[in-house]
Amino acid sequence: MGPQVKGKIVLFAPGLPPGASAGALYSIFSNLRTHGPSRAAAAGAVAALVRSVPPVSLATPHTGTLEYDPDKPRIPAAALDAEHADWIARLARRGVEVRVRLEMGALDGGLVDTANVVAEIRGAEKPEEIVLIGAHLDSWDVGQGAQDDGVGVIHVIEAMRLIRGLGVRPARTIRGVLFANEEHGLEGGKAYALAHKGERHLAAVETDLGSGKPERWNVSGSPHELAWFLTAAKPVGLPVELGWCGADISPLKDQGVPTMTLVGDVERYFEVHHSEADTLDKVEAQELQEGLAVVAGIAWQLANAPRP
Repeated sequence: MGPQVKGKIVLFAPGLPPGASAGALYSIFSNLRTHGPSRAAAAGAVAALVRSVPPVSLATPHTGTLEYDPDKPRIPAAALDAEHADWIARLARRGVEVRVRLEMGALDGGLVDTANVVAEIRGAEKPEEIVLIGAHLDSWDVGQGAQDDGVGVIHVIEAMRLIRGLGVRPARTIRGVLFANEEHGLEGGKAYALAHKGERHLAAVETDLGSGKPERWNVSGSPHELAWFLTAAKPVGLPVELGWCGADISPLKDQGVPTMTLVGDVERYFEVHHSEADTLDKVEAQELQEGLAVVAGIAWQLANAPRP
């Protein structure tokens, strides 16, 4: 990005890699959305637009987190739906001068008091050892937040209800946590990790990728902990892979807690999340039930499986 952008509005609209998955595309565009405006500001731009994630967004822009560099000017920045972003990019490539009028009403109202929701089923044999299952309560103010993360909230609540309904207490404590403010800075996850730092969490499980058919667990931990995960996950029927950690449980991971993140078919999730289209009609009942079943299953297994 050079001096030619000084005094201009910058549009971030890179070409799509052929055959890229929805998750891969999200990584590309979320990085531009998060850091692009400050990069544009450093070059003298007066505003920034970022193309939305899905290849076809039906004129529905996706929002998301933006992190301003404290050493750079805070220029206005907005998401632009795929169709209009691609249209502008095509005109620019042909040498057509594009003029954009940008009117925004966004503001930062600051932090307010809120709370995590915490419930637990006390362990019968080792109550001091905790298996956490969690999702986040908040969503962007567009849409209903059904896939992100209403589905995860239902997974946690229903998993806790099913386990309690067994009438048999697990050996270890199973704790369900609905985290506040995941979307705007992980305040709930950070606060939980700080408040419960002295407790012994054997595992933290997160569900935050919508209602797609469950496919695998992404896990982190030591070789011994990974072996335990493999043993516990086998009856649940999903493979275990080394991978990234869910956002809300990442502060616990930083404290050395092993983590598991439920990953399913995310194509529909990335089509609608963070947008006006994230509504309840996008959730398939059968897939929702499969997701809560594997969350309940892994919680029970981790709470009872012998440690290696």
